[in-house]
Amino acid sequence: MSVLDPHGIPFTVLTAPPVLEFLRKAARRRVTADDARDALGCLHRLSLVSLDPDTVRVHALVQRAARDDLRPKQLARITRAAADALVQSWPEVESDRALAQALRRSTFALEATGDVEQLWRRGYHVALLQAGRSLRESGQAGAAVTYFRRLSGTAAQRLGGHHLDTSIARHDLAESVGAAGDPRAAVAELSALLAVLDRTPGRTHQLTLTARSTLARYLGQSGNFAGAAAVYEALLPDLERVLGAGHQATSATRHNLAVMREGAGDTAGGIALLEQSVQERQQTLGPHHPDTLTARGTLARLRGDAGDVAGAVAEYESLLPELARVFGPEHPTTLITRGALAELRAGVAELEPLADDQRRVLGPDHPTTLSTRLTLAWVRGSSGDPVAAAAECEAVIRDQRRVLGPDHPDTFTARHHLAALRARAGDPAGAAAVVEELLPELSRVFGPASPNVLTTRHNLARFRSWAGDPGGAVAALEQLMPDLYRVLGPDHPTTLTARHTHATLLGETGDVTALERLLPDLERVLGPGHPETAGAREDLSRFR
Repeated sequence: MSVLDPHGIPFTVLTAPPVLEFLRKAARRRVTADDARDALGCLHRLSLVSLDPDTVRVHALVQRAARDDLRPKQLARITRAAADALVQSWPEVESDRALAQALRRSTFALEATGDVEQLWRRGYHVALLQAGRSLRESGQAGAAVTYFRRLSGTAAQRLGGHHLDTSIARHDLAESVGAAGDPRAAVAELSALLAVLDRTPGRTHQLTLTARSTLARYLGQSGNFAGAAAVYEALLPDLERVLGAGHQATSATRHNLAVMREGAGDTAGGIALLEQSVQERQQTLGPHHPDTLTARGTLARLRGDAGDVAGAVAEYESLLPELARVFGPEHPTTLITRGALAELRAGVAELEPLADDQRRVLGPDHPTTLSTRLTLAWVRGSSGDPVAAAAECEAVIRDQRRVLGPDHPDTFTARHHLAALRARAGDPAGAAAVVEELLPELSRVFGPASPNVLTTRHNLARFRSWAGDPGGAVAALEQLMPDLYRVLGPDHPTTLTARHTHATLLGETGDVTALERLLPDLERVLGPGHPETAGAREDLSRFR
């Protein structure tokens, strides 16, 4: 206990097999978990520790007194046993937030008070890696970036830039940078890392395959869906050859390829591939495995994006009890899924208690909490009070700028919502002003040809038409259309939506030919029952 966190050490750590083995050698007899608990009870009666139901607390002065009596070899053995016990106590799924926090704090304390050299024998101890990943898992992406920048730098100094442990820490740094809301910086980190991994340990090493997959994921998050799909398509045969067609990583790649295809405009193909991935995971991993549940959540989201709201709601409703059982009712994954379902139902009555739960469990500044507040503002605005909703949206944006930064994708999304709410409130000129300010910032962060920028240009044209400048909107859309065809393709939903806006504006002047050309494409790509298709059909009938 002298090298762990004084504010709370989990019982599971102090009764883990590495600790019992250390005690066995010290006592020279067999030691059980009950013996360890009895010893803790003795220390409690002597007022040297305090016992809670699940944790043990010890004063820092008592810890210091215990360490001062240790010989270097004893401290080395204690450090190693404590580190091994922390790793064995770490759950695969961090459903207990208090336990995860206690394990992280004890790892940081061990690094500060234990024999550091024991944590870097032939590479860093897994406990150091797990503590950083736990920070990221808990939503503290910024802290994880700082942690892995330090760990990877120390690894490079101690082990060398080409050591496998250094590369693993660099990969986790890139993961954390992306999780903190900077996918383009994550892509840059991963591209530099892959230049090293392709040489050592090689293109088909497990870490290299993982880094290629992570690169594809952040290419997608930065808006380059086609580039991400290309990386996944090149990765898939390597995974099948090295790991096997039914391996967990291979199945995950099919899952991610489906998401990128949907993002690139192939909605039906993406959903079909994802349905196949869900079936594979159910057969190989089981219906309750976290990866299976994750794939089901993604499938529900894609169905909702494709216009099948009823199917998405049904999938989320069947998924939520499983998530609560596997991850826990207050795990971020469960809370995010509750938010997705509440957004589809457009239910303020569901979103308000969810926001309260997230503030209590995750904290008021957690990205998921902020996202739910934004969704709640949007639903309120859609339900008839866009003025109050816009004010709430502005408050969310202020908090996102402070917590996530002005260039985080969530902050940009909130500003898009603010523009739409102002338009709903009868202020299209104000909406256009928000988007005009947003557009150059998006171009700087994501690049002028990214889907985010193209969508924003479409929204700006639409708001300008509502503000009384339909001619300027038509001209802007005609400039936008070649870029949409070139970057996204003619069948991408964003391209079709922009064509619909353009055709509607022309229809207002009596020219329905663009709508007549558009409608068969909408029926072919999105389906006859999709809201976009139905809207175009109604517009054409009205103009005729």
